[in-house]
Amino acid sequence: MKKISTLLLTLSSLSLMAQIPNPSFENWTSGAPNGWTVTSNPASTTVTESNNAHQGTHALTLNVVSLGGPSTVGGAVQSGGKSGYFLNTGNYLTVKGWYILSLANSSDQLLMYAGTKCSGGINSAGANSFFIDSNTAVYKEFSIALNYTNGCTADSMTIGFEIVNFSTFNPDINSWALIDDLSLGVVSAVDEPGNQVSLEEAYPNPASIQSNIIYSIPGSATVCVGLYDISGRLVEPLLNNCRQSSGRYKIPVNVSTLANGVYVYRVSVNGEVYSQKLIVEK
Repeated sequence: MKKISTLLLTLSSLSLMAQIPNPSFENWTSGAPNGWTVTSNPASTTVTESNNAHQGTHALTLNVVSLGGPSTVGGAVQSGGKSGYFLNTGNYLTVKGWYILSLANSSDQLLMYAGTKCSGGINSAGANSFFIDSNTAVYKEFSIALNYTNGCTADSMTIGFEIVNFSTFNPDINSWALIDDLSLGVVSAVDEPGNQVSLEEAYPNPASIQSNIIYSIPGSATVCVGLYDISGRLVEPLLNNCRQSSGRYKIPVNVSTLANGVYVYRVSVNGEVYSQKLIVEK
């Protein structure tokens, strides 16, 4: 019991001492997300506000903008002020969040990175980065695993996102990304889906305005998602024959116009169907 209490106290302390600035990108001033620095130029067009949010009402959009001729620049943003770092005490294992990605060129990528410092922001404590090149039309969860190397306790952190192309150095002007709902994790590294499809219970359930369907797939698959009434009639198609890579996905469902009653949401993965009930109650 003492070990459990100590662990809970540690987790609680970490939660209180760390705060990603504006993690859901709900707050903006003069076209820029509060607590973040737009490092691409022109700032006003490479990083913009979107109402296609994972939750809440706003998300961050990374755009690619023409600089004239073949030259382009991809949107780039970094947490914190000019230094790029915000105060954070504790060696968090992951930075998590959700994204939608539309890359128009096979060489374009979404760069995600996170780093920490210790000793009053002087020495590097841990960091990691990775590139995503698979498009997703619905929100997909990501997780950046932080690797700590020198044994010190981090006191500051930076997080950043950028659309890049290291082949031509000019990402396609039609490429873009949405980022939303960042959080810090303390108990797991990069979350990998298991070897089976997982369909979670929708939330909220019952729902009156909107519910959310979350599912995980262990590998690349063709996915269909739909909402049906109790008789088996398709009420709302949500995803039709979409090719998706392994990961955890979320699809919002608008139920505000549906009659009260019991519905069934179905997720078909390579033809195998998984389903659960959703109650609409107003």
